Amino acid sequence: MGSLRRGLSAASLWLLASPALAEVCETHRPDWSSQDGPVSGLGEALHLFTSLPGLAILGAFVLALTRGRPLDWLLASFLPVVVGAALAYGATGEITLAMQQEGCAGPAGLSVTICILLALAAVFQSLRLRRSRGDG
Repeated sequence: MGSLRRGLSAASLWLLASPALAEVCETHRPDWSSQDGPVSGLGEALHLFTSLPGLAILGAFVLALTRGRPLDWLLASFLPVVVGAALAYGATGEITLAMQQEGCAGPAGLSVTICILLALAAVFQSLRLRRSRGDG
């Protein structure tokens, strides 16, 4: 009986909380419309890399590409790690789950994977440059 009571309590709390979260897409993604359909993982990745954190990552990579120093590459690897960790941590939040249920946010897996790959590429480039210059 206890598990049934807990299940009913959790279901009633979920039903009571849903009207408050029903307008989460209007608040967090006002440009999205239900006629656009649900956002895919690729759409979520495009949203990330056209937002401020994504543009900061791309700017750090452009800076590292133009200057070409190992320290620049290490600094360029820091931003994708921070953004990827924040995405992975926030993907299980109540607001993110409500946005995914409404369809205005997609799964964050592809965005996190791209951030991890960018960080690894920057670290490997930094190590390659250090080895070729004899700094380490």
